[in-house]
Amino acid sequence: MKHYRSINYSQILREAYPGAVYLHMAKRYRVTKISYSKRVVFVDTRCPFAITKPRAEVFVNERHRSKGGIHKKWGEYLQLKQTSLGITKKVSGYVETTGQKSVEIEYDQPLMRHFVTDGVV
Repeated sequence: MKHYRSINYSQILREAYPGAVYLHMAKRYRVTKISYSKRVVFVDTRCPFAITKPRAEVFVNERHRSKGGIHKKWGEYLQLKQTSLGITKKVSGYVETTGQKSVEIEYDQPLMRHFVTDGVV
């Protein structure tokens, strides 16, 4: 097992989740362990030639109706407004593909991230 570098939680969900084949400077590593408190990923250099892809879902919810910001309306059915959004990303596992064979791995407990931002709906 090799100690890797500091990493943020968004990057973990995207490319360095548990079990992922993580590519760094044209080298392949298998993510074996994550220390969330220290923001460190541990990897194994013995990694198969495989591709992994997270099984992720993103949920976007308008938090409240905002009175300020941009609000445009065109006719009865089309409108655009700036508002506060709650974004939740959930990674429930990953798919590993080696050649023509794919295997789905599911986590006992999904990884989740929630944040609030402004956006347009």
